[in-house]
Amino acid sequence: MISTSILFIDSTVNLYSTLLADVNSSTTEVIILEADKDGIEQITAALVERSKTNQVHILSHGSPGCIDLGNTQLSLETFDRYSPQLHHWFNTQNASLFLYGCNVAAGDAGAEFLQKLRHTTGANLAASTSLIGHTELGGNWTLDYTLGAIDPQIPIARQALLAYPGVLTTAPTIADTATQTRSIAEDSPLTITGLSIGDPDTGETQAVTLSVAQGVLTLASISGLTGLTGNGTSSLSFSGSVASVNAALNGMSYSPATNFSGDESLVVTVNDGDQNASLAVRSPSPQ
Repeated sequence: MISTSILFIDSTVNLYSTLLADVNSSTTEVIILEADKDGIEQITAALVERSKTNQVHILSHGSPGCIDLGNTQLSLETFDRYSPQLHHWFNTQNASLFLYGCNVAAGDAGAEFLQKLRHTTGANLAASTSLIGHTELGGNWTLDYTLGAIDPQIPIARQALLAYPGVLTTAPTIADTATQTRSIAEDSPLTITGLSIGDPDTGETQAVTLSVAQGVLTLASISGLTGLTGNGTSSLSFSGSVASVNAALNGMSYSPATNFSGDESLVVTVNDGDQNASLAVRSPSPQ
């Protein structure tokens, strides 16, 4: 029997294998999207080969008007680029597309994104305006935003859904605008600028850790931060909103160990309660 239902799961979803234990393989084929490849191209290739598919379930990290797929995103910003591929996703009448990602349908961006997706694919759609995942983290598995005649039924066993420990939000980001390695004179402090974080899941508290091997770090601001430890040492941690974290990072100072000469790395890790992001910044080279 050829399955007419496919469940695509992005491999970046934590513990995704726990969701697959009771998927009925006779009715639903499971395809794992590789994290280092274009996920939209992976989905398109699979659907072109399986032209009788009429139900597609996509489980990945999301944000308003956006869903992560492999090493790219399908969003309002990328939609026109991928539109030619989306036209080939379905070759059957009354096809259905289910998007299991946090907040994909939320707000004006979510509504516009889904309208464009329905127009381009011709499929009936279902997505969520809230968090997808564990109830204790504010999530659920209900696709409460629908377009067309559709009955959102996820092909994953209820007990597996209830046991899943996370939610499917998009990971926070860390950016460094420095175009070259920062350099300072030996035993001289450095003011670090151009380092910032971002998170499309607005309102979430960010837990940040910073560390260096050969010096100490002092934040530019501590306003709005909670749980601050280690300020003025080689390893510190704190929590706060995106705005308060960025105020703390922008202009923080690094003081190298006495007589230290060589390369130093500033390691930054951010956790929004659902996902992690990390970045190693090659920072001062005392001279």
